[in-house]
Amino acid sequence: CVRATSFLLAAMVRKVLSVASFAFCSRAWATSVPALSAKETEVLRVLRSIPAGEVLSIEELVEHAGLSMARGPRLVRRMLLEGYEGSAAWSSPELPWWRVIGGSMPGSEHKRRRALGELAVGEPERAAAQRERLLRELGRERLSAPPARGAGELPAFLAEQYRDVAIDPVVGEHSRTLVYLHGFGEVGSRYLRQGLKLPWVPESNRRRVQRLASGLRVVCPTAERLMQPWGERKPSWYTYECKNGHSVGDRETLNIARCRLSSVIREEIERLGGDARGVFLGGTSQGCGVALDAYVREGAALGLGGFVGAAGWLPSDEEGFAGADRAAEAFLATRQGQRPMWLMLPTDDRTYFPWEFAERSLQRLRRSSLSAGPPEGLVVREISGRGHNIGNLEGQFLEDFFSHMDA
Repeated sequence: CVRATSFLLAAMVRKVLSVASFAFCSRAWATSVPALSAKETEVLRVLRSIPAGEVLSIEELVEHAGLSMARGPRLVRRMLLEGYEGSAAWSSPELPWWRVIGGSMPGSEHKRRRALGELAVGEPERAAAQRERLLRELGRERLSAPPARGAGELPAFLAEQYRDVAIDPVVGEHSRTLVYLHGFGEVGSRYLRQGLKLPWVPESNRRRVQRLASGLRVVCPTAERLMQPWGERKPSWYTYECKNGHSVGDRETLNIARCRLSSVIREEIERLGGDARGVFLGGTSQGCGVALDAYVREGAALGLGGFVGAAGWLPSDEEGFAGADRAAEAFLATRQGQRPMWLMLPTDDRTYFPWEFAERSLQRLRRSSLSAGPPEGLVVREISGRGHNIGNLEGQFLEDFFSHMDA
């Protein structure tokens, strides 16, 4: 009996120690694996989306992950190397690291068009392993030829990401429309995501908010992918003059965006049987400026219902928005300014639209020679704590706007 009891006690002690050791090792492993940054998460998302038979260049992956060309390529190269070595916790299950090639964007005219096999990334051993994998997926003929796509052309599997978005009412029949423009480098499908607290996106425990979207159709176009002077190709409503500013570089790109937005607005008015008061404009960042420019130029003539925008500004002629100053003067001579015109501006944005710049741009609406005072409908909400990246505060602001409209 004594021997049996001792045996049982020893077994119990070994089990307890084993469990404790496993728990300790699990905690140690969890704390030793650093959390992925938002940029790393986006790189992995794009990398995992590349199907067999397709390749992206490093520059393309940087673009589609929303990174800058200044530091993005270095981050992508590091992650590709870690994926090849299997040295990172996120590299399992195996990442298709071999589907990302080096060199410039496929089809770039300023460099010799090299064969796909010549664009393998890394040291000879890794490059050879990449060519071997690509040979199995693409075949020798395709591997020996230059990339088939032209400069800026999207591979088929990514085209869906850059589509225009139209969201029909989640509740009730169509009675009003919000045309909302994304910021620089973003896409219209951003406004389908959960977590942003958008009134029209179904989420748990948000029935009251969804009622605010009753009858609301939301149209979110995606801007054309434009090559900027500093070498980035991203969705943008116009090309910039330089990287550190908001002035228009190629005015034809802005004219195209203006015409396109004007066409979308008129289509939505037609959908509502001519009821322009049911159509609202808005946007964020660069999209806020382009949408506000359209609202000030065309809002009164069309009789639009109002405006709601975040982290943007009112463009001017000086910045390349031809006719913007005269349009602002004319706007204040109408009754359109009595309709809701809401803006949410971060006071701690030090990078893109500093508070002083954004606030100064609105002074043209407050000190017009044709108006005794600012528009009655103008509401400016000041926020701080997040800089330019306002996150779900954008959704909360849209919620407040439509709550006001329904009051």
